[in-house]
Amino acid sequence: MRLGPLVLGDVRWLWLLVPVFILAAIDLWRGWGARGQRWRGMIVRALVLSTLAVALADPRWERRRQGAYVIFVVDRSASISDAGVADAMSRVEALRGPLGQDVRVGLVVADGSPTVAVMPGEPWRVPEALRGERSEATDLSAALDMARALVPSGDSGQIVLLSDGRPTAGERRVSVIAPRLQGLPVHTVTIAPERKDAAITAVLVDNANVRPGATTSGTIEVDGGIAPFKGEVLLRVDGKVVKSQRVELEAGESKKLPFEASVPLGTPEGELAVEAELVPDGAADPQAHAAAAVAVGQKPKVLLLAAEPKDGELLASALRAEAMEIEVRTLEARNFPKEIEKETDLVIIANAPAAAVSGQRGLSEELLTSLAKWVDAGGGLVVLGGPRAFDLGGYAGTPIERVLPIRLDPVDPLTEPAATIIAVLDQSGSMGAHAGGKTKMELADEAVFASVQMLRPFDYVGLTTVTTEASWDVKVQPVADALDLEKKILSIRSEGGGIYVYTGIEAAFTALKDAPTPLKHVLLFSDCADSEEKVSYRNSRSALDLASEQRAAGVTLSVIGIGEETDPDTAWLKQLAEAGGGKFYLTNDATKLRALFVEETERIVDSSVQEGDFRPQVATQNPMTAGIDYANAPMLNAYQRLTPRKTSETVLLAPGTDPLLVTWRYGLGHVVVWSSDAGGRWAKNWIAWEGFNKQWTQIARYSLRTKAGGTTAVEVDFSGGEPIARLVRRDPSGMTLDGRARLRLKSGGSIQELSLKSREPGLYEAKIDVPPSGVHALEVVDDDDKVIHTERFVVPPPEERRHRTADTAWLQDLSSRTAGTVDVQALNPALAPSSTPEHLRLWPFVALAAALLIPLDAALRRMARVV
Repeated sequence: MRLGPLVLGDVRWLWLLVPVFILAAIDLWRGWGARGQRWRGMIVRALVLSTLAVALADPRWERRRQGAYVIFVVDRSASISDAGVADAMSRVEALRGPLGQDVRVGLVVADGSPTVAVMPGEPWRVPEALRGERSEATDLSAALDMARALVPSGDSGQIVLLSDGRPTAGERRVSVIAPRLQGLPVHTVTIAPERKDAAITAVLVDNANVRPGATTSGTIEVDGGIAPFKGEVLLRVDGKVVKSQRVELEAGESKKLPFEASVPLGTPEGELAVEAELVPDGAADPQAHAAAAVAVGQKPKVLLLAAEPKDGELLASALRAEAMEIEVRTLEARNFPKEIEKETDLVIIANAPAAAVSGQRGLSEELLTSLAKWVDAGGGLVVLGGPRAFDLGGYAGTPIERVLPIRLDPVDPLTEPAATIIAVLDQSGSMGAHAGGKTKMELADEAVFASVQMLRPFDYVGLTTVTTEASWDVKVQPVADALDLEKKILSIRSEGGGIYVYTGIEAAFTALKDAPTPLKHVLLFSDCADSEEKVSYRNSRSALDLASEQRAAGVTLSVIGIGEETDPDTAWLKQLAEAGGGKFYLTNDATKLRALFVEETERIVDSSVQEGDFRPQVATQNPMTAGIDYANAPMLNAYQRLTPRKTSETVLLAPGTDPLLVTWRYGLGHVVVWSSDAGGRWAKNWIAWEGFNKQWTQIARYSLRTKAGGTTAVEVDFSGGEPIARLVRRDPSGMTLDGRARLRLKSGGSIQELSLKSREPGLYEAKIDVPPSGVHALEVVDDDDKVIHTERFVVPPPEERRHRTADTAWLQDLSSRTAGTVDVQALNPALAPSSTPEHLRLWPFVALAAALLIPLDAALRRMARVV
């Protein structure tokens, strides 16, 4: 209850006044003594009882004092020298001295854990030991919040911050800190860190976990001194100088020098030192040194799944040369695994079809399911093109399809008609002539095999060679089952005599009667100067009539002739192709046979394989292609036309906008698709090129496994200055895993069990204390004391000591946003009534008045002889 400046703490006690007045009336009614005595006695007793009731109501006299608050915040973190702290306190004394008695002054000291050294309004007694052990963190946000809390809300106040303006913990953004100060101006005084000679303040590595043969990169931070500097920065890896860089610094100038260095291939598992030295011109010894450490892991373990050895042998050799352990499994050897082992770092699929293509052969459903889960949990996957890859390999509709950064349309014989193609080859003596270093027969063999590679897994193929008789080198069979096709086709050689055309196409047409596919096609290759048996020598029937008859039955015929337009059989071969409902191709250059065979096959089956020489075009910059000169690369000969997904990244382009190298993240893993191959089929010109090994090494290292599993993860957070280990144990749905897991720290030969605290379901934290050097490890251990996850880490250089200059821009921004003064020289806080009133408690005085009235009450009643 307020009555002007008078405030009653508990007005309920005033209800006692009611019985007081009743008692006074009764006392007056009793009729004792003279009338005047009764009135005087009643009034005095009523006053005694009333003052006691008022005293119990806790009366207070309220007043608001004119005044202001000034809170000094002094940075005492490790980046500030003892001399800097002493200088800051001298500035505090200079600013505090002129302030009057109406200004309440407080002191907050700031580091990783700010504290109040002097409460405002209390005697100014600064602790003698203002700093103990130097803190490796500066939380200016927490210090300013603490200073703000010392100023009562609504009171006049100011904050003076004496710091280098480099917070290394807590909130660092001025745009967030300033509004929290609720209008209090912050004046700033710059405390410059100590700096003398030029120095290397830090060696920062981008990735503290590397593998042998990998490239480690980072930044060397160099800070100038009080005088200009000229000299060299030497980079050492494992004690050996691997790079020297010229550096010139003006006084007070700082520079960041990026670096890259290879981890030696034979580096054992453990710690690897990365050091930087600053050597002045003319000096033999460095004047400054800084170091970092990286944790070297085991050699990457790569599983290469290929259709045949030749699909992966060149790639395997390139990666073995880069200290990777390669295990090659082939469809030919029938030794594909059933699942991906947890220790595998990378899986490469090179022209290996899915099992759906041919029953039990290829990549099984079980293996592909395991592969998809493994990639989702952090595994790396690289998939190469080839005649048995992607849509041609039956990947659509399998578990691997959703993992790939490309979209696959199922090649389904129910929706896309299968084809049976029989090649009829001229094996006459004229095919033994040489062209381009090979015989015409050898070039024809290669052309036929190239066309076979264009076929889909559910297509059928056959090959007959003809002189005077037809000989079946490859009987009609599914493409997916023909593992030895290449050997059979490429071993065909020319014989004597000419080609009996009728005999050859009749054999092909007869074989096609039993073909189970809706599309049936014969491809005849013949010499335009030596095509015999236009009419059957056995039944005098014309080859043209036979072709027309078969066309009516749904079997088509195309002809590839080698020779000139003026050769005697050219016109007739054209008529034969026309009668068969196909196309006629003519060339006098046997080296072009491959392109013609492929063109005709693509016309029949519309294959995704695109033949033709081209150079890759760089679409986006990526570590996989860094430092490779694709503009001067040899030609690739073919690729598969693929469609990238919307969220994927196309790194290299084939002709037009077709992707050649495309990647994305699937879950925690990297997936890379290369739409050509890495062998002698489509990339034979690249084998001797220096960029071949470099590209595949960089692709492999880019794609390596990043996490051991999706259910258990460990990280170490150094952002707050005090390292904190975090353990996450959740299943794929985000639920906490059953079973107890412990976390232990291995450092310097000792093992320490950490005390975990639950922060949220499935997330646990523990503070750790490790020396700044060396490689440390955190192990997750289950109830059976089995290690289920290991995370190696190194302690980064403390950010607190990386800077030897003040961040004046940060300090200026803070003062500007809070209407404070930069480098304040004097304080003149405006005095204002305090929002927190001062109270003078009156109950002792009221109680004293009651006590003084009691003798008077007793005297008046004694005189009348009443109580």
